[in-house]
Amino acid sequence: VVARTGGEEFVALLDDLATNEAFAAVERIRAAVEDGHFDDSRRIRITISAGVAVFRAEDDTFETVLRRAGGALHVAKAEGRNRVKLAA
Repeated sequence: VVARTGGEEFVALLDDLATNEAFAAVERIRAAVEDGHFDDSRRIRITISAGVAVFRAEDDTFETVLRRAGGALHVAKAEGRNRVKLAA
């Protein structure tokens, strides 16, 4: 499931993935967006930055996981954009 959370931010819910699988899936999405072409005659550079977080404790809620992912997203942007960061 992909949903817009505001402005230019989206959330992707990837069901039942381990941390490394979720990170790899988002990295594949990032690379596909960067390599994408809108038509055959010109390339327009589009990149994404992403934060990845997974449920890791029994008391985690959607809000706590989303907050950690948002923190990782801000780190990705601060480090130069066009990258995926894993939440601490």
